[in-house]
Amino acid sequence: MLFSKALELGCPKIALGHNQDDMIETFFLNICYGAQVAGMMPKQEFFGGEITLIRPLALVPAQSILKACKSLGLPILQTNCPSASKNQRMEIRDMLDGLFRKNSKVRGNIYHAMSNINLEYLPKGLPARGKRKRTED
Repeated sequence: MLFSKALELGCPKIALGHNQDDMIETFFLNICYGAQVAGMMPKQEFFGGEITLIRPLALVPAQSILKACKSLGLPILQTNCPSASKNQRMEIRDMLDGLFRKNSKVRGNIYHAMSNINLEYLPKGLPARGKRKRTED
């Protein structure tokens, strides 16, 4: 619906408020629940470039955004989704918060690891989920 409305209004860019924490959480959601190493792009084109989705806050930790909002007197809106506190993203967020509390460098390390992938140390050709790889005798 968002893309349709943007096209209807002639708006080629849509800016979303995803922050660094959202990027990290999505990365872990995809690994843990999607069985793939994937994340969100700060800039992503759709429909052959007709629409470009941008996330201008993708490099900024959520706490920095909250701090800036408070110092500027901007309202902080809470989600009104009834399942917001009982979903997979919250499980991942709780796990990450525990890691972040133990070591202040973990957030930055995870964020930078998303674009510093060493394929040489990842297995190749694993069988698809639920299928066993045939071995030769």
